[in-house]
Amino acid sequence: MTWLPLARLDSSTGVPGLNRNDVYALTVNRPRAGERHKIAQVLNTLDTAIHDTEAIIAKLKAVKQGLLHDLLTRGIDANGELRPPQAEAPHLYKASPLGWIPNDWEASGLAAVAPRDRSVIRTGPFGSSLKGEHWRESGRPVVTIGSLGDAAFIASELLFVDDSTAARLAEFALIPGDIVFSRVADVGRSVVVLESERGWIMSSNLMRISCESAKAQPHFLQMLLSSSVMVRKQLRTTVNSAGRDVANSAVLMGLCFPWPSPTEQDQILSKARAVSDRLVYEEKDLKKLLDSKIGLMDDLLTGRVRVTPLLEAAP
Repeated sequence: MTWLPLARLDSSTGVPGLNRNDVYALTVNRPRAGERHKIAQVLNTLDTAIHDTEAIIAKLKAVKQGLLHDLLTRGIDANGELRPPQAEAPHLYKASPLGWIPNDWEASGLAAVAPRDRSVIRTGPFGSSLKGEHWRESGRPVVTIGSLGDAAFIASELLFVDDSTAARLAEFALIPGDIVFSRVADVGRSVVVLESERGWIMSSNLMRISCESAKAQPHFLQMLLSSSVMVRKQLRTTVNSAGRDVANSAVLMGLCFPWPSPTEQDQILSKARAVSDRLVYEEKDLKKLLDSKIGLMDDLLTGRVRVTPLLEAAP
């Protein structure tokens, strides 16, 4: 319907609407019956592919959620497989402040994995340090809550400041391996800073967590913050303040985390990434299919691309 001159057809009364007589006078492109049937077939084929891909994505999301639960409660054994549940193999588990955890794991707070040369937690600057007058069209990226995506920053949501403002806020600059953490609203949403994001500035409603990589893999800690039932339960019970979810340094330092060995952390991450990578692939494929459908509908329904050759080739 993009070819309809809606602006011209809109009646000039106080209430927007179409004039019936103008609509009756329109000439509408109407392919022959055989061509209409073939267009419907082409679009139905795409619809089937879209529905199938959506079903795969839904299944992968469910698989990922279940796998993360198992990985972060049972972990990986010496054979590279998930440990059996505690109910089936109680000798493989021990009691901890978090409940049952594998014998080889430790339960402790962030202080146990703090880096030697950097504070483990840093809160973003006061809101007055970053105002509308400081924003620029380009410059040093500033990370805000809106730019925290699903374990990655959303480039289109970044804000920018000039070099002088960035220098003034140098203590809030991020380095690779930092975990940027939302301390208000959707508490716990977090992203690990990559090398390409070094020097970006965090805004007032964020915190950053730093850890000693020899003790805790940053991506593993981020996974705990976002997906561990043990950690999420603690966050839910500690962040609410006067009806508003707010986390601070005391809340984070008071959390208890399950820590496998660094080697097992890497194994857990590897298995989780395999599912995540497949999910990303299918989501990209779905976007391509949706874009293809939009383009084909425009081409076929306007006659810009004809299906006549398909009709002629049919037996």
